[in-house]
Amino acid sequence: ETQLLLQRMPGPENGRKWKVAAPTVAQIPRLYRQLGYGPLANYLPPAFFEIRFLELALWQWLALFVLVLLASAIGWIGTVLTLRVFGPIVRRAAPVLGDQLLTVLVGPLRLTLGLTAFFLGSGLHNLSISAHQFFGEAEKTSIIVVLAWIVVRLADLFAVVATDRLRGAGRS
Repeated sequence: ETQLLLQRMPGPENGRKWKVAAPTVAQIPRLYRQLGYGPLANYLPPAFFEIRFLELALWQWLALFVLVLLASAIGWIGTVLTLRVFGPIVRRAAPVLGDQLLTVLVGPLRLTLGLTAFFLGSGLHNLSISAHQFFGEAEKTSIIVVLAWIVVRLADLFAVVATDRLRGAGRS
């Protein structure tokens, strides 16, 4: 944590104005090492840091695009691995509904794993305050969407099971 110190200095026409104090200015190199562009500044041309759209630099847009691709891959691969590990357990625990339950949960699981990877990775991009707030709200919204999707898919599954049982009993 860094304190921002200000001091009043003589200004134009016998007035006074505020300026950043010398101890704060002395901390700029340390702050730049901690919060600056890091090693990217050594490899990318200046345009990647100068061109901005919606308060994000070009390098941040490109990094977010790569992050979306990586998060998608993590979602797919994580879902396959999760189903390989837990699929047999679910099928043994619920022999009648096991396969249907796994089918219903594949989409929400994939989205959850991908979004988790994306939101964890987006914290590494030195986003502006407003962009950070946007992604925070997007994270909350995506949690609601995933939970609603799971509820709707489970309701569909139970409706199909109830319909099948009623038909089997001759009461459809």
